[in-house]
Amino acid sequence: MAIILISFLLNIPMGMLVDGAKNLALKLLFIHLPVPILMLLRKTWQLEKLFIIAIILFAIIGLLTGKWMNKRRPQNISAKKNV
Repeated sequence: MAIILISFLLNIPMGMLVDGAKNLALKLLFIHLPVPILMLLRKTWQLEKLFIIAIILFAIIGLLTGKWMNKRRPQNISAKKNV
């Protein structure tokens, strides 16, 4: 269960970076950057392959949460009002 929480929390800042990135290559980098860490944790803790689905699901939810949080930041809201 801890790896699922780590997957979620690790991907929130990545989602914020993805939302702010203009370049597609940077977006893909930020999306895939946590993958080796999560793979290493899964193999270290000797978890079954069944957990991969949950890890990916919560990674996606973390990315979407990070993107949502980035849009809700006060500096982004005030910048959009001035434009």
